[in-house]
Amino acid sequence: MSQPSFIPRRITTILVLALTSLTMLLSGCGGGGDPGTYVANRARFSMKRWMRYEFGRSKTFSYGESQIKKEYKVIGYEPSWLIYDSLYQNYPYELLSDLVIGEYDVNPENGFPRGDSSHIAYKKKDIVQLASAINSELNILLAVTDYADYGYRPDFYNEPAKNNLLNSLDQALAEISLYMGNEDGRENVGLLFDFPSVPFKLRRKYLEFLRRAKKNLNDETQGKSCLVYVVLPYKDPYRVFVRDSVYTQGLRDVADAFILRSHIFDDQIRNDFGEAHHGAMIPFADLPQVPVEDRGVNLDSSIIYYTQDAKIPAREIVVEFPYYGRMFVSDSTLSPSRPMIPLAELMNTVDSKRKRDTAAFCFYRELDTMKYYYEDTLSLELKYSYLQERGLGGVGLYGLGYGHGMDDLAMQDGLWKLIAEHFAEPAPRLFFPAVAFLLIFIGSGIVLSVILHWQVRFGLREKRRKFWYYLSFLVLLSVTVWLCVEPVDKIPVFWKIIAIVILLIYPLGRAAIKLATKARV
Repeated sequence: MSQPSFIPRRITTILVLALTSLTMLLSGCGGGGDPGTYVANRARFSMKRWMRYEFGRSKTFSYGESQIKKEYKVIGYEPSWLIYDSLYQNYPYELLSDLVIGEYDVNPENGFPRGDSSHIAYKKKDIVQLASAINSELNILLAVTDYADYGYRPDFYNEPAKNNLLNSLDQALAEISLYMGNEDGRENVGLLFDFPSVPFKLRRKYLEFLRRAKKNLNDETQGKSCLVYVVLPYKDPYRVFVRDSVYTQGLRDVADAFILRSHIFDDQIRNDFGEAHHGAMIPFADLPQVPVEDRGVNLDSSIIYYTQDAKIPAREIVVEFPYYGRMFVSDSTLSPSRPMIPLAELMNTVDSKRKRDTAAFCFYRELDTMKYYYEDTLSLELKYSYLQERGLGGVGLYGLGYGHGMDDLAMQDGLWKLIAEHFAEPAPRLFFPAVAFLLIFIGSGIVLSVILHWQVRFGLREKRRKFWYYLSFLVLLSVTVWLCVEPVDKIPVFWKIIAIVILLIYPLGRAAIKLATKARV
């Protein structure tokens, strides 16, 4: 009795059905990361581009093909003056969860901005449109700043100033949301409140203002939403966050995240940490050789204070690092410091070996009487690992444009690669899950053919070789499905492709053995 040809016929039918289903699946896919984001943004999907996406990369993990994990925040802060320089056009926005654009610097007398250029930078340039087109899940925030350089104020903003400020912010958020393409409602927008100089006695009024802003700018009936991020002071000498638990709990109820800066913009760092401490970075941790009574505030102690003493959940705190350098000089005839030096200028022009600053765990280069302090990939690697061990919610990057344009591409790319390695995962890829879906379809068809048709069972029982062949084929198919389903960072693309190739040539190997046997006979 000849072997019935049910098995190959069934496989052919299932293969056709699977390919049809796969085509329908791909034609309707959209959203998510690359290439899903590409589909959503361009509204079309071509098989040729898809295949180029899947096989055109030789690396198994590239930061340009990654996205931030849901449990972390990576907040990029681009000041208005850098937006005007148009340096934002080449940033990997996939590696940001939030983007802060420019500053609304409040005039405390009337609530309006003190200068138009800073808070309307997003109108003059296309940073919002570009960033949201590349990363459709990106949150875009406007910084609201009040550094009290008007001098001491006996009271918080007056009522007309509050109304003007909230109305202006409401309009700005609506415009930003519209630039993001949100025509039906206001989504993925928010404010970063940076009020570092609020006096102790005005803390409750500051909290009331934040509550009012949160309430007024979030209105579900009108399709409004507003994220609220709050900058924490790097030191709290009066332990306000511990002594006034009502104030701390109120801030927790209002804020969606807290920003703790590891750097200081002006020379205040020398006043707070002594003349011997330079650079923009505050001390990282207490050195063992420093006596306990002489140890002061540092990044490590600030994190412990806010997470353990003030009871702010670690996942709500994001530590911000500078993407700029700082220069100090020992020559009294020159300006003692120069803030915010682009890393490109520092790395490209200062020809000297780097040295480690043991207090801030950063690096500096020395040229004549000048010292240039900056964060390197090595120092950031150490600090990112530390933050993850502490269970914090992520990192902030201040001044993205300051890290652009370096001759040392290993350094420039390394800054982003560190983010990808610590806080990102490969973007969803459709090809290998689709292959797994197809293989499951084929394997299910083979198993069902055996269960439903006695002719197939009879043929397999009569020819044991064929039985073991199909059994080994199913095992290999199952292994291939498992390899395809696993994410790229666990199973590299190379091994996925090898498994698929072996599965495809497996039937050819059986045919070759048959031909060799016949030739011997």
